[in-house]
Amino acid sequence: MLKKMIGLMSVLCFAVVLPASADGKVRCDSTDGRYHECAAGYADSVTVARQWSKTKCVRGDNWGYRDGMIWVDEGCHADFNVVPSGMTSGSSARPMKQTIICESSDGHRRHCAVDTSGGVRITKRLSKNACDFKSDWGWDRNGVWVAHGCRAEFEVTSENGLVSRSLSDNLLLCESENGRRKHCQADTRFGVAVFRQLSDSDCVLNRTWGYDSNGVWVTSGCRAEFVLNPR
Repeated sequence: MLKKMIGLMSVLCFAVVLPASADGKVRCDSTDGRYHECAAGYADSVTVARQWSKTKCVRGDNWGYRDGMIWVDEGCHADFNVVPSGMTSGSSARPMKQTIICESSDGHRRHCAVDTSGGVRITKRLSKNACDFKSDWGWDRNGVWVAHGCRAEFEVTSENGLVSRSLSDNLLLCESENGRRKHCQADTRFGVAVFRQLSDSDCVLNRTWGYDSNGVWVTSGCRAEFVLNPR
């Protein structure tokens, strides 16, 4: 009986998988070119330590880090340096999260500049069009991109602690009462996007809403919250 218990305990011990080795490295392999995730734990920094694949491992393209997991795709196979949260030395900056909205107007590709050094994940789709990773949205070291009509909220983590103004500081409510056209004064120098539609009537860019140098206009019953400077 004792031998059986010892044997069971041995199996349980060997079943434990540590997310990172003693030297802070995690090996992750996109087997057969497929998407794969590897546990890394919450980290202040994740970088490529050594690439094993012929395919170049490019962050935001075929590998990334989010929610304690390293993901790889399209044949990327590498060892990654993982610096656990709170272990970064010589810097007072802490990873910060912010929410941004990025919109593909008229189906065109758009790039929204933001510090993505800590990773990006989609939190809420705002468009009727699909927002599939790598097909309709993605990210690189300079920001988030969207295409094919995808409009969504993204949670962006900055390892440098660089966070823009809160989303609420940039919101504007504009309403077409009784279907009439209305103009709402606002600073639109850096662009405008629909944050949340509040009406039953559709808010369609250049049809039931739009903007000029002096503000945002709505018509035909469109009522929505608009985000100013959505980049």
